[in-house]
Amino acid sequence: MLESYEQHHVADVLCLELFTMDPDDEHFDAKVTVLIENVTHHVQEEEDEWLPKVREGADDTH
Repeated sequence: MLESYEQHHVADVLCLELFTMDPDDEHFDAKVTVLIENVTHHVQEEEDEWLPKVREGADDTH
């Protein structure tokens, strides 16, 4: 859970940095790439690990 929190934090920081940057900045494309990779990885983890556990818990309550 803490890893998930930190992944969200990193995405927030990158979004804030990108918001204040000019797209012509030499670091802009690299930051966008890192953001995309991090979010894609995070979504995959949630789909593969977190959501199945939530579904199992929901099935146990019915």
